[in-house]
Amino acid sequence: KTEGLQWHRWVDPIDEFARDAGGESPRWCVLCTYDCDPTTLQTKVLPVLSRRGREFRTSILVDAGAWQRRLATSSALKARANIHPVRLDESIGIFHPKLAFIRAGHRARVCVGSANITAGGMGSNLELWASAEDSWLVSAAVDFLHEMVKLPGLDPAAKRAIRDACLGFEPVASRDFWTSL
Repeated sequence: KTEGLQWHRWVDPIDEFARDAGGESPRWCVLCTYDCDPTTLQTKVLPVLSRRGREFRTSILVDAGAWQRRLATSSALKARANIHPVRLDESIGIFHPKLAFIRAGHRARVCVGSANITAGGMGSNLELWASAEDSWLVSAAVDFLHEMVKLPGLDPAAKRAIRDACLGFEPVASRDFWTSL
């Protein structure tokens, strides 16, 4: 057993799931983040979701203000992913969850942590990230995503992508998986 902190890229559990379960369909990935660097997304994240002809339909929900600032200084995204800027009501605050819901067929993996989709989040910052396929965690994450669909700051295409990605998974609220919504 290894003790202490270990260095991993937060995309590693997504990569592992895509390799192990990617042959099943439908394949979806919903990523929630505050900040998203298009270059990091295109070079580090999307390649693990499109290997060997097993492309995951990917939707990235990102804080609208952070995305707008990022686009002012970055090149446009050229890869296949749907970016959905989320602008929340001021009373709620900024869009800040870090969640990956990845699904292949009847399997799903949930990853939660502190990393954004940025170079810092991919390794130069100290980040915390956990992943699991436990049914209670999957159900709780699906419940969170279903609650997000109710937000007025989410565009219809994002709502549709979330519903499609979660189809067949039962949303169940959990005291152990909470949100500030």
